[in-house]
Amino acid sequence: WYQRRVRAGVVVPAHSLSMACISGQAALAKGIEMINSDYAELVLVGGVEYLSDLPIMVNKKVRKTFLKMRNLEMSRKQKLSLLSKIRLRHVAPDVLNVVEFQTKETFAYNGDKIAAKFGISRWDQDEYGYRSHRLSKLAAAEGKFPFVCSVQHSKSNETVSTDGTLRRWTREKMSKRRPVMRGGTVTVATANQPCDGAAVCLIASERAAERFNLSPRAELSPVSFAACSPRTDLLMGTTHSLARLKIENGVDLEKADVLEFYEGFGGEILSQLSALSSSKYAEEVFNQDSCIADLDIDKLNLWGGTIGLGHPFGATGIRLLLHAVGRLEEEDGELGIVAGCAGGGQGAAFTVTRTSSGG
Repeated sequence: WYQRRVRAGVVVPAHSLSMACISGQAALAKGIEMINSDYAELVLVGGVEYLSDLPIMVNKKVRKTFLKMRNLEMSRKQKLSLLSKIRLRHVAPDVLNVVEFQTKETFAYNGDKIAAKFGISRWDQDEYGYRSHRLSKLAAAEGKFPFVCSVQHSKSNETVSTDGTLRRWTREKMSKRRPVMRGGTVTVATANQPCDGAAVCLIASERAAERFNLSPRAELSPVSFAACSPRTDLLMGTTHSLARLKIENGVDLEKADVLEFYEGFGGEILSQLSALSSSKYAEEVFNQDSCIADLDIDKLNLWGGTIGLGHPFGATGIRLLLHAVGRLEEEDGELGIVAGCAGGGQGAAFTVTRTSSGG
């Protein structure tokens, strides 16, 4: 971020942060905190992901050797001696694998585990996955994304104006896909697709909005973060953060007009809805007398989700916010809720209230 602001000629403070799949929500929370503490009045909040060209790490033996060679007091002979100890097997790169850091389990495995726990069948997962793909393509075809900017390739000068992540799945093709894990139910058609992407939004204090004659589209609540055990509930952060939003902040989740949730897997999102509507789960996990919320799936991700649109980790949180605001304006709604889960058993949720001046 520092390099980007310097190149852009920007002379205001900037920094970056990361919180896996809810990095966008974490950035929003930081911006809201800065405004509420009078540290800032206008904050440009964004996220970017460049997953098509990830840095590949070398073997630990090679890394430690190069670090030792940084010693300025070491002679050339000593450095060559260190290099001579590197063998061909050490040169193999460490292949990136999306696993939970603490358990070393893949997220697909955890997707299978959570679906089995809540009794989500392969058929149900395929149905939800198809829904996400269908709604994503429909929203794109109907021009629901006016906030999406065209970008020009720096070398080829080719202009990219449409998402390359929209996949042409039919219900029949999805049913024929093999599970990612042996004996599992998650397939590539019902999993989100990591991809390149960027998103940004401007948040402001009420005073700044008046000063600069801005027309706010929505008002944001502070972000409610939650965490649960990555060994047993890795993907349940959405449910836990929504529970905090209700229990601690008094938000009636069922009154929301618009729901925008991160989709890890088809089985994951259906498990969240099942847990939220379960009185037994609410009593055992949150010590509540009744369920957290019986949410209407017809309010959820009507412009598509990360299964259909793709998931650039750093940008998804902001994209969810933009969808929530856009949908509130189009559907003439008042209250929206944005939520998602992330690695480490984390989760984040916040409310979006449409303002009279926006949309």
